[in-house]
Amino acid sequence: MCNLWDMTIEKDVVLFLLKHDFIKLATCLLQLPDLEPRFLEIIVGILHNMCCVEELRKVLCDMPETTSCLMDTLSSNDSLTLVQAVRLLNTVAWDVVHQVEERDPSPHWLVRAVDDLQLSKRLAYILLSSTRPELLCCALDLMNTLCVHAPSFSDKDFSRYFANEDIAFGLLAAWRQLLRGGGAAHADVPAKALRKAGDQWAAVLSAFSGHEQGKAVLCLNAEKITSIINTTLQLSEDNEDMLRDSVAVLEAIIPSGSDIPTILPKLLKISHELDRKPKNDDAMSEDSENLTLREALENYFESLMIHVGSKSTMESNLSQCDENLKQLFWTIIERRDPELLQERVEPIVVGDVECNQHSI
Repeated sequence: MCNLWDMTIEKDVVLFLLKHDFIKLATCLLQLPDLEPRFLEIIVGILHNMCCVEELRKVLCDMPETTSCLMDTLSSNDSLTLVQAVRLLNTVAWDVVHQVEERDPSPHWLVRAVDDLQLSKRLAYILLSSTRPELLCCALDLMNTLCVHAPSFSDKDFSRYFANEDIAFGLLAAWRQLLRGGGAAHADVPAKALRKAGDQWAAVLSAFSGHEQGKAVLCLNAEKITSIINTTLQLSEDNEDMLRDSVAVLEAIIPSGSDIPTILPKLLKISHELDRKPKNDDAMSEDSENLTLREALENYFESLMIHVGSKSTMESNLSQCDENLKQLFWTIIERRDPELLQERVEPIVVGDVECNQHSI
């Protein structure tokens, strides 16, 4: 069976197995009670390899018994089997992305699993309970495909189906597992894999920040999210995608007021470093990553100022910044919206008499 697993990387072998009803055989095997874990892993692994062939994925759409068995494998307690099952679903998920892009009216079997929250519940459990880095990275990869890559329109903004408390707890637990002790990477996670996982973790949370349901979930977990981002900012200085998404998440949780004085100096330092980079024609183009990150940072600063409402209160949030960073903040606010720096007049009603209170 191990040899067959290796052989299924070849398309001709997959088509041969498909011709001889291997899928039906695999379905019968998956339905056996108390199947030995390594044998189960091999069967699901073979199916995963076979799913790399488009013809097989099309056949699966007409085999509800098989797809139901595949979803049931997500309830397995064997982490190696779960790795293969989640990889299989991620391969299939790209068909969902393309189906959404093409506005295909027929529901895909994986979309139904998303719609009824079956997939969300099982991924939440994996993220919350697994200690295997490979499995956590696979789960993040699948969520990234559905929540970030799939176009968001009408009722098919897939991130809405994952923006819940259980997933939030799972994402926080998964990142703490991958980045043990806050700043030390898990010994079994290569630097490249950790960087990719960090990108996807931040991107999924950023997708949640795009709607009210997601923002509410983020704000409920704002303290823990801010703590993780506060730690990872220094680890992702050269990773602008992760920085941009992290800033978008921080902007969404501004109403929670979570640890703003601590996070603000780090964001201003990043903005300062961006300003020091050469501003050639390429860097100033709309496609520039620097410009995208700069805009995300300035959006955060402006949203923070709007939320705080007064210059004096904002000064207290800048208490841990040096004078240069404070000046940078006020320069950005003045450039973005000078009215935010103007004196405000707020009416106060005393009895039946309306007075004016001046504040800065």
